[in-house]
Amino acid sequence: MGFTISHLTIDADSDEGFGLFGVIGAGTTVRNVTLQDAHIQGFRRTGALAGTNYGAVRDSCAHGTVDGRRSVGGLVGRNEGAITDSCSSGGVTGSQRSIGGLAGTNAGEIHRSHSSATVSFNDQTGQSIGWTSFNRIGGLVGDNNEGEVTNSFATGRVSGYESVGGLVGQNTYDASISRSYSAGEVTGNDLVGGLVGHSYGQLHDTYSTSQVEGGLRVGGLVGGEHAPSRQPRVRQ
Repeated sequence: MGFTISHLTIDADSDEGFGLFGVIGAGTTVRNVTLQDAHIQGFRRTGALAGTNYGAVRDSCAHGTVDGRRSVGGLVGRNEGAITDSCSSGGVTGSQRSIGGLAGTNAGEIHRSHSSATVSFNDQTGQSIGWTSFNRIGGLVGDNNEGEVTNSFATGRVSGYESVGGLVGQNTYDASISRSYSAGEVTGNDLVGGLVGHSYGQLHDTYSTSQVEGGLRVGGLVGGEHAPSRQPRVRQ
């Protein structure tokens, strides 16, 4: 039997680690938690369930809005542990980088999880440079930074400036995405992809049905790709 928490509200504009849990420590497991109508306003490492996860999150979902600056996710701001069989919906907004529907930054593992959240970039400075470059905005994960994503998907609308993807904004060296897909609309300026905006890492058995719109380096699957990535399979 699970636990449901409704109308969780957090409003903070400095420091880091905001969510139901600021930090989920290594060796800790959080499971069967559902957040309904959550509204989280934070700074860095901001998520509805946790700011940072070093442990394990299982069978947990967050529904609501999350707004922050860097490493902002619908469920977890920064994941360095494992997220399994979990989900998010609603809206996620960030004003700097690493913004994702489920996790802003993933340096751990994400398995059998999904997000339908709308993910967007909000440039509070009004400038067209600086933090607007390499936003790393994704429907599931903003920055897959040496992390692993398997059997997961995203269906929400994603918009940003640079490194914008329907599933993952940026997939770094030593990162991997497998048996996963995206289906939401994607818009951006540069390095815009239906699945991944900018990929250096591995892609296996992945596909996208996302509609993609952008200015420079735009792809139905990947906006920009470097040598370490294996050519993924495209399904029509």
